[in-house]
Amino acid sequence: SRDGALVATDGRHISYNVGLFVPPHRCPTFLKELSGNGVMVKVDSEQRTDMEKLWVIGDVAGTPLPRAAGVAEAQGRTAASTVLTTLGVAEPQQPFIPEPDCYVWVGQERAARIQLRFPHGLPPAGKPDILITQPEMVLFEEALNAQERWLKQIQSS
Repeated sequence: SRDGALVATDGRHISYNVGLFVPPHRCPTFLKELSGNGVMVKVDSEQRTDMEKLWVIGDVAGTPLPRAAGVAEAQGRTAASTVLTTLGVAEPQQPFIPEPDCYVWVGQERAARIQLRFPHGLPPAGKPDILITQPEMVLFEEALNAQERWLKQIQSS
């Protein structure tokens, strides 16, 4: 929408200044037989599922963490560490603690940032510290740099 109005599927008109839209999550067909809640697959603190030798990370992992790239990265590291331990080639490690940052571009070369930190451990035991930085030009540059680093990382893998 370019006019600041959204039309819902039931016909309601919803006005907004800034819109952030997240499509519904769907569980992949090959994971639907696993236990969980709707589109989420039940996992333990090491990302293991109820099925032997199967780990799940990211948007489908049933954890109290947000669905964010930084969280999925920490979950992937945790799962990889646990796989190596299961194979007997590494010592057990604590789960990796995510530090997700989310940049919100607000126009006029400015961006805001939302940061989550878990200094007291992962939920449900630990509660996150949430820092919201108001829109600034320097954050816009940081967001562009972060995007560039991410794209280079993807291209090199």
